[in-house]
Amino acid sequence: ADEENPVFGTARVVDYLSEVPELAAQARDLIDGGVNALVARQSADGGWGGDGTVEPSVEETAVVVIALCKAARQGSDVPKDVVRRGLRWLLNATDGGRQFSPRPIGLYFARLWYFEVMYPEIWCLEALKRGELFWADGAG
Repeated sequence: ADEENPVFGTARVVDYLSEVPELAAQARDLIDGGVNALVARQSADGGWGGDGTVEPSVEETAVVVIALCKAARQGSDVPKDVVRRGLRWLLNATDGGRQFSPRPIGLYFARLWYFEVMYPEIWCLEALKRGELFWADGAG
């Protein structure tokens, strides 16, 4: 199996760069490139997996939705339907936010895959809140 997770890594970088307005202004091209890469890797069902061809997970989908919503707040052109489909996927995958099953998201030292029981819950809740703000801001 492939040992890379460009979706998760790209989402975390876009998230970080979009966090601070001054940094976002300086990193506009990087953020927009990341947004475009994430949009292109969304699966047909609305979720995201490790590289766009892997089965979507709550973890990857949530961190991508978070990153896209933060990038939109900093002025990036994020397609509304992409966020909508990601949020819908999260709600369906978690039975409306009631069931969470953690999945591995990356390699730790010694090439061991890692996961955390709370990641899907924490990131899904943040994604839903960011999605709410995305629509409230008029972006959606």
